[in-house]
Amino acid sequence: MSSAPGRAASAARGADSPAAASARSWSTRRVEWRLAARQARRAWPTSLMVIALVALPLALLSGAAVFMQSRTATAAQEVSAELGGAGAWYAVIGGPDPSRSQSLSQPYWYEVDLDDSGVPIHPELPAPDHPADATGEESLLRVATADVTIEASGGPVRMVGEFGDSADPLLDGRYELIDGARPRSEQEVVVSPGALARLHAQIGDELVVTDAPSRFTIVGVMKATIAPSAEQTVFLPASAAPGPIDPLRSVWFSPAHQPTAAEIEALNHDGVIVYARDLVAAGIDAAPVDAAAAWSTAAMYAIIGAFVAYLVILLAGAGFAVSARRQQHALAVAASVGAARGSVFRIVLLQGTVLGTIGGLAGALLGAVLAYPVLALLDDGAASSFWGFRVPAGGLALLVVFAAAIGTASALVPARAATRGDVLASLRGARAPALVRANRPLWGSIVITLGLAATAASAAGLTALNAADEIDYSTPWRTLCVIGIVSGPLLFQIGVILAGHWLLASISRIVSRAPLALRIATRDAAAHPSRIVPAFAAIAACVFIASFALSAVGVFMQQQSRNWSYQAPLGSVVVSIWAGQASPIIDQARTSLEQTSPDAIGVVREAADSVVGADTAEDPRGYVVYPELAEYADCTEIEGASCMARSDALFNGWSASVVEPLELETVLGVPIADDVRTAFADGGALALPIQNGWADAVYLDDDAIILNVWDPRDIDAYWTTYDGQDAALPDPLRTLRVPAQEIALEHPLPWPVILSPAAADALDYRTVPRFYIGAYATPPSAQQLDPLALAAGQYAVDDGSFDYYVERGAPDAAGWLWLILAAAGVLVLGAAGVALGLARVERRPDDATLTAVGASPAVRRAIAFWQAIVVVGIGSVTGTAAGLIPMWGITMQSQPQDQWALRFADAPWVWLMLLAAGIPVLIAAVGWLIPPRRADLTRRTVIA
Repeated sequence: MSSAPGRAASAARGADSPAAASARSWSTRRVEWRLAARQARRAWPTSLMVIALVALPLALLSGAAVFMQSRTATAAQEVSAELGGAGAWYAVIGGPDPSRSQSLSQPYWYEVDLDDSGVPIHPELPAPDHPADATGEESLLRVATADVTIEASGGPVRMVGEFGDSADPLLDGRYELIDGARPRSEQEVVVSPGALARLHAQIGDELVVTDAPSRFTIVGVMKATIAPSAEQTVFLPASAAPGPIDPLRSVWFSPAHQPTAAEIEALNHDGVIVYARDLVAAGIDAAPVDAAAAWSTAAMYAIIGAFVAYLVILLAGAGFAVSARRQQHALAVAASVGAARGSVFRIVLLQGTVLGTIGGLAGALLGAVLAYPVLALLDDGAASSFWGFRVPAGGLALLVVFAAAIGTASALVPARAATRGDVLASLRGARAPALVRANRPLWGSIVITLGLAATAASAAGLTALNAADEIDYSTPWRTLCVIGIVSGPLLFQIGVILAGHWLLASISRIVSRAPLALRIATRDAAAHPSRIVPAFAAIAACVFIASFALSAVGVFMQQQSRNWSYQAPLGSVVVSIWAGQASPIIDQARTSLEQTSPDAIGVVREAADSVVGADTAEDPRGYVVYPELAEYADCTEIEGASCMARSDALFNGWSASVVEPLELETVLGVPIADDVRTAFADGGALALPIQNGWADAVYLDDDAIILNVWDPRDIDAYWTTYDGQDAALPDPLRTLRVPAQEIALEHPLPWPVILSPAAADALDYRTVPRFYIGAYATPPSAQQLDPLALAAGQYAVDDGSFDYYVERGAPDAAGWLWLILAAAGVLVLGAAGVALGLARVERRPDDATLTAVGASPAVRRAIAFWQAIVVVGIGSVTGTAAGLIPMWGITMQSQPQDQWALRFADAPWVWLMLLAAGIPVLIAAVGWLIPPRRADLTRRTVIA
């Protein structure tokens, strides 16, 4: 029998056994979980806020994953969209070539052997008329395409016609019958939804094809699976083709036969490519994974994930900080009854894990649910826009794990802070004041300076690298400079965050004599840096992206607008003619433009084959005439992209144009004064701005235009011997001075010198109409332009052709700028809502005290207003400044004298001001309008 001390020792050893320790540890963990869950439920407003913070960005990622998955076809869907129920299709793409080789999955990707100049080595041979010439397979379905003219209520309409067997049931899957029935005879047709709407027709109506001519009855609505519903196509029998069908615009379908890979190689040599069902499904020549593209995609996802984590950790961390302070008494009680610091740490940390997981689940579900209406909204009828609603379960599970990790990380700093307080002071509810660390301003200033210096030095380095005679794009210095430009603004923001508490304290001191509400707001911000600094850091991150996007869009689109080549006045239609002087094309072009009902038509005449004067026996081309530049940037005096040689100033290719005096306003798009028109009509000329930004280049010389008449043989001889240096220039046959006036235009047009008919007659300047300009009170609609579009497609004959263009001007950046500003406003509003909501929760005791001493609700509203100005204003100003830094670095690389240079001055300053100042004021106004919660006037709250 063992003694009592022995039994005690044995019992002690048993208590310390691994099993007992594990049981005790598990019991402790369960208590920690219960306490964490209980605290999360008790502080449910903050908990809901944290869940929402995690759920909303995760919902965007989840929705994006479902969206992309639903717009990605499976292998079976791709094959069905190509073949329907057929076994293979054949297409003729050229003449025989023994080196031709195609991709099995992408047949139109094929290669032939080329010489050093890019010309096929093997001679071009006639293409076969039918794949049966190579395959011997006769029972093939054929679908051919050609443009056809359809009679519509408003006049003839040009559409795409598919001829042949498109409606055959074998091709179900490649084509989709939407409504009605399939054609049962040669007199019945089906049309696409877009064509039905364009023709203002319905099933049962008559369809008239004017090319054949033929009449059909519309019996159904059908479209190609991969085509959007708006596409205008009519599906016609082969007998309705307007002429011989081009084999290069045809596809033949084999009902069942599928050639082998070896047979396809032989067919390629004969000029035929093949898409075979089983070979594509087997993935024999599937493209290898592009490592660079994979890394780029992974990097993009990593950047998005890091940004989401950064925002959520900052904002949710602020929420946990507030929650931990409100749990101060409960955590102190747990510590006073024996809970270790590790247990207190885990209680707060587990709240982050739980709320992050719940937020992740909610976000994944919400994103998947919201993806469906977005897919339906963007579904244009093409299969590629919505192959089917598919949810990537594995990807969403990873997002939930990611959310749990973010939630846990968000609670790390508050959990650590919860273990550092004095238990007795926490039981009493006492809090230590937030003190500014002396080294924070110093480190913040250093990091801010480093960020600005990194961007400036990197931009200067790139400028030096680009100024080299031979630019080396592989040098590592270029990569380092790009990294410096990107990292500079990030360091700038980090510096502001490091100095954030000092900044808040400084603002509080500066406004120490300001009205009461502002003083209280700034002091509250300075007293709670763990809540305020993360908030304006998150706002700064959102605004930084918006600021860079705004400045980039503004600068690049302004560059594009500055260099836009206007072909006619804004809103006009210009018809360009390529025809000889006696060609009927000239009259047909004008008649077609008149059918669009313009308010006025102006004619721009140019040299007939660049000839002036009578033809000579020595040179049947006659003599050429060019206006001479009176002022320009001479390359012998300056260096730069915009300078030119003397030869370019003399015969630069701009021939003089001729316009009737009464048509000047239509052609130029600006009003013309009566005295200017009179002087012009009396034999004068007009000098207009020159396109493409020739530096200081003008044609006007002492109120005259200098016209040089040249023998073209002299010019040809000069350019034949030209070696890059100005050789001896030929002398013009004669030089004429025509009185001229300068006209300012809204936009430069392609006619820098315009002569009056009287001046042209004095020169015996033979001209022919080259452009018709149609002016409209309102921009013409597509239906209004149908006659012109139809005629332009028809009149392409041996003796000339014409085309038309609607001058709509450079793309307007305003829509994109407003969209970016709105998106930034939503993000900032969310971040500010969290910060200001937490401020209101934590300020309830202060509100009760203010109310108890007689403060009105207006004072509390004013406090909310000024706190929003401080928090959102610091973040918005910091983010806007940081976003401009990389754009400034990018524009520093451009040469100022280059017309394509990016200019920092082109940044959209109005939108940037709205971003930096407008959004804070708007959010502050909203905060003022939301009434404060009624104060809790219990004695305990008032004296807290």
